[in-house]
Amino acid sequence: MLASTNPAAAADEKSEGASILVLEKTIPLKDFPWSMVWAPDAHQLALKGFNDGILRILDVDRADGADRVIAAHIGTASLAWSPDGQTIAVNQPAGGVPLLRLFSIADSRETARREITDRQAYRACPHQTSPMAFAEQGRSLWVACTIASASEPFAAALKLNVSDLSDSDRLLITPPVAGRNAQTIRYSFARIGGKLTLAALVGSVTDVFERPYFRKVRFFGRGIDLETKKDLFPQFELVDDNRSGFFRKPDELMLFPGVNFAVVRMSAAVSQVPGVPHDEQFDRLFEGYDTRTGERVVAYAGNGDHKPESGVIGTIAQLPDGALIVGRWSRADTGQGGLIVLAARTGTVVQRISFGRASQMALSADGRRVATVTFNGELRVYRVQQ
Repeated sequence: MLASTNPAAAADEKSEGASILVLEKTIPLKDFPWSMVWAPDAHQLALKGFNDGILRILDVDRADGADRVIAAHIGTASLAWSPDGQTIAVNQPAGGVPLLRLFSIADSRETARREITDRQAYRACPHQTSPMAFAEQGRSLWVACTIASASEPFAAALKLNVSDLSDSDRLLITPPVAGRNAQTIRYSFARIGGKLTLAALVGSVTDVFERPYFRKVRFFGRGIDLETKKDLFPQFELVDDNRSGFFRKPDELMLFPGVNFAVVRMSAAVSQVPGVPHDEQFDRLFEGYDTRTGERVVAYAGNGDHKPESGVIGTIAQLPDGALIVGRWSRADTGQGGLIVLAARTGTVVQRISFGRASQMALSADGRRVATVTFNGELRVYRVQQ
């Protein structure tokens, strides 16, 4: 069994304002998790071990942090939990071929599996790092696709029947710039106003050579209602000033209630490239866009409180009121890191929690709990205080 501790007053908690996240407990893990997802009831966590390849269900509320094995021999994988809490979807590779598997929570039985071998048709859909989301009360499963390049409409997501993982539908996206190769950058699923939506960042590679990557990529934001397949707003192009020695490219798009506002998370910057000056004013962590006009309304600058400990943000999630976002941040060269809560529309730091580098982070479906994992293999569970 897993031992659990419950520090009443953690010395490593550091708040700059109201305490939004309150530490509930810490639990040493048997293996460092590659991926994790909360159960719908926010009492259990599914974790896939990085080293042992074991998928476990962890009972967070039990004093001993009891866990049980659901499946073994799972490689790099993404996870999704059905809304009724009875099924876990696992997206993993098998001999280089994407493999989808469904497991019963009750008895760990594999209820369905499917290999996606037709790469020509689906362009690596699914892929072992692609996000997934259950729909139609758990009767179907959406899986995001990846693509290297395309000049014609391509599959952005594949919809499967949960009963046997057969094709049910798929969502096509047209490259944003005619005649140019499109490449998908990042997808995320979210429920907004009761609807399942897909937020997409799509890049279009042009023939213009530009240092340091010697090619130019134009990035576009999309928001799509998966039920109607209609755009939630006209696609908009991201402002092209995100260079800081090495190109800090857009890495994730998050839609907010009402979908009139979206936040773009920027990927980690790399150390300065010889001959390319570093300019802090372009060192963005986040950008906020008005989706009605495509205008960038806020850029979270790379200095002061907007760049915690000069680190990078690896994962973000939206807290229940829609005004705040929580992110895991880290700084590799110093080993610093933790969690940070920011006001979405201004970038103001509301709370910063320092405990060393954090690897994974997951927000429960009800928005009441945040789980994160430190590099020493410790699970930290926080309560979201309204």
